[in-house]
Amino acid sequence: MSSIADEQNAIPDFGLPLPALQARPLRRSPNRHLAISAVDINGRLGDRSALKSLQWLPRDPVSCRVANGLVVVSRTPGSSATIDRRGYLQLPADIRHCVGIGVNDRVLVVTVEEPGRLAIYPSALVREALRALDSEIWPS
Repeated sequence: MSSIADEQNAIPDFGLPLPALQARPLRRSPNRHLAISAVDINGRLGDRSALKSLQWLPRDPVSCRVANGLVVVSRTPGSSATIDRRGYLQLPADIRHCVGIGVNDRVLVVTVEEPGRLAIYPSALVREALRALDSEIWPS
C-alpha cells in the first residue's frame, strides 16, 4: 500500500509528443580541418590553424584560383605568391574582389589534406548553402 507522500513525490508521465527527428547521418572526415577566419585590410587570413594542419610553412609558394564562387589555394612550387614570413596566408586583391570578400569579412576555411589544398568559402556562399539546406531557419 502506498503512502500519500509516495503519491506526491511520483513523477507524472504526461507522455508529451516529441517530433521525430529527420536527421541525415553525417559522415566524419578525419582529414578535414575547419576554421572561421577574419580577413584584414591587406587580405590576410587571421587564423593560421588550417595552414598548420597542412604543414605549410612561411615562405611556401602558393597559388590561388576561383572555382564555383570559392577560393582554392594550393602549394605550388615556383609561384611568386607565398605564405608570409609570419605564417599568414594573404589573398590577392583581385581574388577577394572576384568572390566578394571584403575587409573584416569572415570566411570558412576548409582543408583537404589529399591533395593538400585549402578551400575558402566567403560568408555569402556559406549563407546560400545553409539557406538551401533549410529555408525555414535561413529565410531570404
